[in-house]
Amino acid sequence: MDKKNFKKKPQLKKTFTPFLAIQEEKLKTLMPTLRVKKRFIKIKINSKSHTTFDDISSTLSDEVLYFLGAIDYSQSGFWILKDTFNEKEKELIVKTSVKLKDKVICALSLIQNINVEIKRVSGTLKGTKLEKTKAKN
Repeated sequence: MDKKNFKKKPQLKKTFTPFLAIQEEKLKTLMPTLRVKKRFIKIKINSKSHTTFDDISSTLSDEVLYFLGAIDYSQSGFWILKDTFNEKEKELIVKTSVKLKDKVICALSLIQNINVEIKRVSGTLKGTKLEKTKAKN
């Protein structure tokens, strides 16, 4: 047999602690069909009292958690993208899963502390940042 046909086993990293020996392996990436599909929601905040990102993000996450509950909140993968926050226009982008997208939009619209306006929903971050939509003929 040729030595070329044999694949080398991945090297295991061994970490020794006084009481426990742990072996770590590199995780394989999931196939695209098994990954959780995501949606990006662009929202505009109309509030005079909440101006900083920390105030807005804590209010949004607390209120969405309150309306969805712990199980739906964790399944939705609700995530506020800090890099996309625009202080001048008070716009930011939220990431969520496809299955609970409608519930998240409903929870965002029911927030009473701040006025949240849904601007755009898209499957890609680039599509969410677009200003104008294409007209269908």
